[in-house]
Amino acid sequence: MKILRYVLSLLAFAPLAAGQTAGMSFTYKVGGFVPPPQTVDLTIADGSVPNLVAQVVHGDSWIVAVLNGAQSPCYLTVSVDPSNLAPGTYSGTVVITSAAGFSWLGPSLVIVSLTVEPPVLITNVANAAFPALDLAPNTVSLAPRSMATIYGTNLADSAASSAPPWVNTLGETEVHLASATCTDPSCDLIAGLIYASPSQINFLVPDTADTGPILYRIVLLRDGERIDNLYMGPGPGRVIIDPSGTADYNVVFQTGYDCLFSASLSDPASCGLSWTGGEDRAPVGAVTDALSGQLISTQNPIYQGRLVTLWMTALYGGVTLSSATGLRTANTIAPVAFGVAESGKDLTTSFMSPMPLWAGESPQFIGLDQMNVEFPTCTNAPLATTEKRYDAFLTYTSHETGSTARIYLPFSVRPGDPDCSW
Repeated sequence: MKILRYVLSLLAFAPLAAGQTAGMSFTYKVGGFVPPPQTVDLTIADGSVPNLVAQVVHGDSWIVAVLNGAQSPCYLTVSVDPSNLAPGTYSGTVVITSAAGFSWLGPSLVIVSLTVEPPVLITNVANAAFPALDLAPNTVSLAPRSMATIYGTNLADSAASSAPPWVNTLGETEVHLASATCTDPSCDLIAGLIYASPSQINFLVPDTADTGPILYRIVLLRDGERIDNLYMGPGPGRVIIDPSGTADYNVVFQTGYDCLFSASLSDPASCGLSWTGGEDRAPVGAVTDALSGQLISTQNPIYQGRLVTLWMTALYGGVTLSSATGLRTANTIAPVAFGVAESGKDLTTSFMSPMPLWAGESPQFIGLDQMNVEFPTCTNAPLATTEKRYDAFLTYTSHETGSTARIYLPFSVRPGDPDCSW
């Protein structure tokens, strides 16, 4: 379905006198409908019929100017043909002159501007915490209350963000999720928006009481107009909201890339938090010391028994408001399975934490989840005499793409800690 969004702005409504300049502005979205013509009144004040000639002197490949003949009132009608124009801004000019025998003081101008916008295009939808899970573009399974990201072109008019509680409109855009079994807009789920820009939208997946998995398609409302591909096939823009357990749950947010801690001594130049990967560098996550709030990093590694907070999205099983604490608490709390690697070799994938102290929706950030948990301790082990550096990790597998990705944590066995000799 082709969607039109045009902006009409006629800058001169009064009769156009000789020597004056009027302006017209058109906007056309590639693949949409051509905007309707606009007119300028050329009637002379005494009611006579001006004997005028209109000529396109610039923009003749896409401007059509037509006078309505020897009538009073007399109008100039201008239309545009953007079908062969690439996205961009164009300007043209229509010159109006008098024919012989009519007193016209000089040429009058109509300046015509045309903005050709790229089409609204969704190239990928991914879990916002760790987009690498859902690449290459494909249908994505998302948990209710998870944060997700839409990537594409011309998704919103401008960049804008909101604070919790999230709003439904940003950058003149709304995100709706339309059921595959219902074509009526009343069936839509409306998402809360965290951030919107022409190339990216971050939204909160609506919570639904339906038993999943349920297939939806992304529908955008741009400046009040519905952009909806009813016949969308498999691929970007299709979302499965899955409360049943196969979506990506408990995903810790990626904060960038840092060196693998086990390589920090042999390759110190690879260390440093940034959004650039590379040799001996890996994705690291939003994990903080539960008491100080300091980010776990190569300068502040995790160690056995350390109480940390995992900042994540989509706690498994959802949350329920606790009457005891007044906080939205996780319905299902279970130990966390960490993996441990050294120099690219996995030592274990089941380094189990104790039962988390608490998990639920962040009191500070609505929609963002957190888990307070103690990092595991090696049992029945002698004490270490020297420091050992490992790469702890959390593993996630996309149900739809089958791709597996990891969030890493620098893990230090300090002198005097149990010596984890796997």
